[in-house]
Amino acid sequence: MQEVPPAPDASLVIPVYNEEGLLRTAIVALMDRLQEVDFTVEVVITENGSTDGTKEIAFQLDAI
Repeated sequence: MQEVPPAPDASLVIPVYNEEGLLRTAIVALMDRLQEVDFTVEVVITENGSTDGTKEIAFQLDAI
């Protein structure tokens, strides 16, 4: 049986819409800064029908 990871201490929910131009840079910078905190954080990107590549970039960022 696979072990379930512990729940994060905090969740950051980031709503986005047509943010293709800055999403990757912003999330990578955020993740770098979160390395400095003493608690676990999950980042949740919520996308609502973007017409550019925002959704695809968000899925790529899942690997970070």
